[in-house]
Amino acid sequence: MNHKKLSSFTIIDVIERQIQVVETNKAFEGLFVNDLQVGRLIDFQTGKLLALRNMLSDVIEMKENQFLEKYLTEMDDLNERYKVGEFSSRSQADHLNGYTTAVINILSCIDPEFCIALEDYFEGLLY
Repeated sequence: MNHKKLSSFTIIDVIERQIQVVETNKAFEGLFVNDLQVGRLIDFQTGKLLALRNMLSDVIEMKENQFLEKYLTEMDDLNERYKVGEFSSRSQADHLNGYTTAVINILSCIDPEFCIALEDYFEGLLY
């Protein structure tokens, strides 16, 4: 943990810490899990990491309203694609689940209402 004042703590810090956790998370090690479960976790973590890295890049360059507009639009697009069955394989669904979970987590840091508003988008998908 860093010892900076919390008043200096930024959304960049939040995203970087989440990336660190995903990159170092070995949640399935030492557990009795089969290859399918490990594969699903890896797909989920890969999707989550992709979203976090994209958002980290964007948050450095964008203003809050641009960032929110981009990711709310993206969530709308992903929701529509999900509804028409574009993410039909379990691997694609797990990847999408990780991606959307990360986006919801970060948007919720900006405005907690996004958590409630976006969780219903991908009904049956989010853990």
